[in-house]
Amino acid sequence: MNIDLYGMIKAFMQVLFPIGCIGCSKVLLEQEQHLCLNCQIELPLANFHHQVSNPLAKTFWGRVSIEQAFAFLIYKKAGLTKSIIQAIKYKGNKQLAIDLGKSYGNQIKEELKQLGVNGIIAVPLHPKRAKKRGFNQSELIVQGIAAVTQIQNISSCVKRKVHTSTQTAKSRIERWENVLDIYEIDMPLLEISQHHHFLLVDDVITTGATIESLAKTLQQHTNCKISIAALAFAP
Repeated sequence: MNIDLYGMIKAFMQVLFPIGCIGCSKVLLEQEQHLCLNCQIELPLANFHHQVSNPLAKTFWGRVSIEQAFAFLIYKKAGLTKSIIQAIKYKGNKQLAIDLGKSYGNQIKEELKQLGVNGIIAVPLHPKRAKKRGFNQSELIVQGIAAVTQIQNISSCVKRKVHTSTQTAKSRIERWENVLDIYEIDMPLLEISQHHHFLLVDDVITTGATIESLAKTLQQHTNCKISIAALAFAP
């Protein structure tokens, strides 16, 4: 299709079916995607890649051995980050998850290179939950990160074998008990991954119980280093 014709059609469709900003619902301009410029400027960036001893990393001190912890955004009960997460998880905006993963990957790719990260693993959903939702949002984020960093996505080596109840509204202890021994490792896939450095990726980290359980499971089966990343961290 001629590029000019494509642009005309796109502009015409935008007039007929205007797309609103995820953050403020303002109609997006042609060059804007997902968020208007004002909301992009207001994104609560964590910038944890500039701090080794950042608040997310401290969450795991004394609990599990990790090299570094990253978060793209800060999550609060009300605000822009919450609107973004809801748009992904409950409104099915899969492209938003991928695009944010790309932005995130561009932000931390130099740090990942320096750390020697050579495999990225999305925190898996149980098949029942994945089927109900239609996708794993963490896997979509990983797709975006992998696309810009060129680090291999090896998420398929981990499966969630136990279907647990949602972590929402659970206490810290209840969250940990809810995710004990819930993962299984595909050893043939990981046998070639000895002495590797894995980046474990989740959409939102609060207490860190879920990703801690995954990290410990991997460390039980492999001699690997672990770093952790979240699209959002809820302190």
